[in-house]
Amino acid sequence: MAMRLLDLFSGIGGFSYAAETLIGGYETVAFCEMDEFCQKVLKKHWPSVPIYDDVRTLDAARLGRIDICTFGFPCQPVSQAGLQKAESDDRWLWDEIIRILQVSKPKYIIAENVRGLISIQDGLLIEKCLSDLEAEGYEVQPIIIPACAKNAPHRRDRVWIIGQNVDDSNDSSDRAKRGKTREKNSLQKEYRQTGFSWFSDRTSDDSEPMANSENNRGEQTQWQGGESVRGRSDDFSRSETEEQETVRTNVANTDNERLQGHREHRQLEREQREKQFAKNNLQNEHRTNRKFEQRMGDMADGISAGLLRHFDREPEHIPRVTKGEKDRSKKLRALGNSIVPQVAAEILLAIRISEESV
Repeated sequence: MAMRLLDLFSGIGGFSYAAETLIGGYETVAFCEMDEFCQKVLKKHWPSVPIYDDVRTLDAARLGRIDICTFGFPCQPVSQAGLQKAESDDRWLWDEIIRILQVSKPKYIIAENVRGLISIQDGLLIEKCLSDLEAEGYEVQPIIIPACAKNAPHRRDRVWIIGQNVDDSNDSSDRAKRGKTREKNSLQKEYRQTGFSWFSDRTSDDSEPMANSENNRGEQTQWQGGESVRGRSDDFSRSETEEQETVRTNVANTDNERLQGHREHRQLEREQREKQFAKNNLQNEHRTNRKFEQRMGDMADGISAGLLRHFDREPEHIPRVTKGEKDRSKKLRALGNSIVPQVAAEILLAIRISEESV
């Protein structure tokens, strides 16, 4: 029996092409794509598959059983080529994806987006995405796979999120616990970025960050649960005069040590500047004296040696701009936004083999 596939943000059907043509054993139930040109491509190759034009109004309940849901969701909110507004961008439709998953309950999911998804907001946004999926019962694994992994002549790093629904019960307590764990990890990361440390002996769910402070006597104080633990001497027999004399001596020694440390630091900075200056001079001399030579033919991902000098002079019989090509810009945009089907095919093949081995 073929696995029923729901393809969201379909584009020109990269996922369905990989599933049905490159791998087999899958059947596309429906597409969801708003771009008119992409809809024409989908209708040409899948004339009998319905196309919905708005993910926000898609009623997945009417589609019947869904075994796998794929979505190369909009990258503009997180792409380095855009404004990177993330969740503030009205094209960030992650909540709609979760809504559809809650209704269709597919066993597998495959999501794809640009590499910027893992770095935006210092990684907190992708943590939220993974937490949302885990809360719905999915065991997820994000991984970066470039197009050149399938011998494409360009790198094209993409983040792929692969998930399997492992929650067979109707009890949502385990899902909530997994989501809470992911949320806690994300919160810990945020605290680390702001200078707090999370103590390993705090194991309760309501753990709070604990910061170190230093009192006016130079004693290190750790605050935890409203209590303080200070480093004190066990010798309480000294007189007040002896203690004051000790403090003055320590202050004098500390001042001397600080002054010496400051001098050593200044000397180290001076030596580093001199080394950097010499390095810059050497690099400038190298740039001035060297002869530039194209080496693309010698690179593993470059052009062949036979073509290295082929375009030194622009051929007269080849036009600079393509003419007479219908919908050229639309085709380029659709291809640029598409996934690499050969990469998706590897993931879909692994899922099919897993299902057949059960």
